[in-house]
Amino acid sequence: MEEILAETVIHCKNLVAFAVISGYIEERHASAIVNLLPNIKRLSLRHAHMARENLVMILKGCKELEYLDVSFCEGFDEGDGEILKLASHISSFKDKGSSLDNYYCEDDCSSFRYDGFFDGYWSE
Repeated sequence: MEEILAETVIHCKNLVAFAVISGYIEERHASAIVNLLPNIKRLSLRHAHMARENLVMILKGCKELEYLDVSFCEGFDEGDGEILKLASHISSFKDKGSSLDNYYCEDDCSSFRYDGFFDGYWSE
């Protein structure tokens, strides 16, 4: 995913939205989102497997988010108080159906490769 983001940022100077569906969002992926897309407005990570800490990193680093969809993710619970507080500035935050249940990548996701599919990006 880092390579996709790096190329996208080069070729799409006015990127406003990015989506990855059903992927493993490891620490390095969350860091790439924060470092390469700090001003992203719309982000969809539906059905992702990601540690709670990685979502927190994205919420703390992407301050201009207006839309964030982390519905049906595994690795954090829907309605988590800290996550809701960090997302309170986001006009459309969706975490429906997300849970820690079935999250089998609790400590180290490095053994998993990114196998989500690139869903798209939009620029103005």
